[in-house]
Amino acid sequence: MENILAIMPNIALKENIKTEFIDIINSKDIANYKIPNYECSVLSNFIDEKLNHIDVTVLIQKKEINQKRLLDAVINFRNIISIYWILKGRKLHFINENNNRFYPFWSNYFDLSVVTIPSNDNGTYSIFTPAYSNQFSKVSLSSYKFQKDLQISDLHHLRNIDIDAPLLILLLDFWKRQHIENRDQFLINKIFRSFYIIFEAVRCPMNQFTTHYDWGVKIGLWISAIEILLHPEKGDINKWTTITYIDDIDFSLHKKFKISKQEGNIVQKLLYELYKLRNDYAHGNHVDNDKKYILTNIGKIEVLYFAPLIYSIILEKYLKQNFKYKSEQSYCGYEKIFQEYFGVNIKRMQ
Repeated sequence: MENILAIMPNIALKENIKTEFIDIINSKDIANYKIPNYECSVLSNFIDEKLNHIDVTVLIQKKEINQKRLLDAVINFRNIISIYWILKGRKLHFINENNNRFYPFWSNYFDLSVVTIPSNDNGTYSIFTPAYSNQFSKVSLSSYKFQKDLQISDLHHLRNIDIDAPLLILLLDFWKRQHIENRDQFLINKIFRSFYIIFEAVRCPMNQFTTHYDWGVKIGLWISAIEILLHPEKGDINKWTTITYIDDIDFSLHKKFKISKQEGNIVQKLLYELYKLRNDYAHGNHVDNDKKYILTNIGKIEVLYFAPLIYSIILEKYLKQNFKYKSEQSYCGYEKIFQEYFGVNIKRMQ
């Protein structure tokens, strides 16, 4: 059985991504699959701002997935692919700023415009969007048009995703356990729920008139994603348990940074600064625009800029601790980045 699960209109893959249960393909390659014509016909309804037809990305179901949790399965699969890709791109951006031309930086690229419920060839199509609040709506294929998100730029030189990367293999195995083998595991559930939050945290900020309070919301989302990941099955999580979680990793080339009345490594320092900002925004304290910056070797940079790196490091330790994950590279890859930016002590802008 093969059918269309979902469509992502904001990105068109240069190279298709194939996995055991779901393929992610460019719509122009749909003929390679045994998809009913009435399903494929919806692909001609995607247009740009000039009303021209555009290629889109299609999720193809190849094997049976639990129908009772099909939407969860689609969303979790999308989140795994998108967040892996975005986090990798954000990390490489520290090494070479031109990398943002090759990697999708925003989750908007992976928005699902339509989740299909194939039924029969009757001239209508079942679509799902959050606006329908889990209700499916029948639309006419001859009159309905789907438009891509105009807030994000086109990616013309998209770097291919490494489907054989150890981290991606592990995450897709978690997806299989959850949605194919129906093994509901607390440690894996936390990853998926954390990814839900990150998907919102990395949305393009230009979809609304942006003030620095909007950045405060994003900081709060990153903190929530970290706390969801590290929350114990019994007990509580707070700022200090989260900061302490990474106290055995030295990213600072043996350099310690002041954190309240104690010292810690550079990642703990940045996480502490994120918490301070989150608390100021969340509790209604006065926040000057300059407070969202820290001093680095190359000038002032927003603390939020480092959130993807902080999360990636915490996720890596979480996977090593709970699933014996072997990293694609050692922590020294991050250490080089932090040495370049923080070879001298950092302080919060006054």
